[in-house]
Amino acid sequence: MPIAYTSRLSYRDILPKSFTDRRMIFDYINNHPGLTRGELSEHLNFREGAVCGRVSELLKMGLLEEGLMRPNTAKYSGGKNATTLYARSENTWEKWQAEQDRKGNEQMKLEI
Repeated sequence: MPIAYTSRLSYRDILPKSFTDRRMIFDYINNHPGLTRGELSEHLNFREGAVCGRVSELLKMGLLEEGLMRPNTAKYSGGKNATTLYARSENTWEKWQAEQDRKGNEQMKLEI
């Protein structure tokens, strides 16, 4: 088996902190739709910068989508408008994970 493929599997199996943080943020937004990044950081007790990074990754992964702008109720937001966040209804974490596994298997076949 090529090293690159086994490394990717090991990386996912170890669940680095950013991966588990992404999952936690995804699950929280899925259960509490319409929060802003600032509100999410307060609810989860994460630094806003960490939340913004993970949310950007989830948006690129196609698991989240941005909604309308509304006044931010986060403690340090100053009441500025912020974008609300929603989990995309057609995508779930499990579907995304299955797709990644499928892509990894296809890549492995190409490398053999």
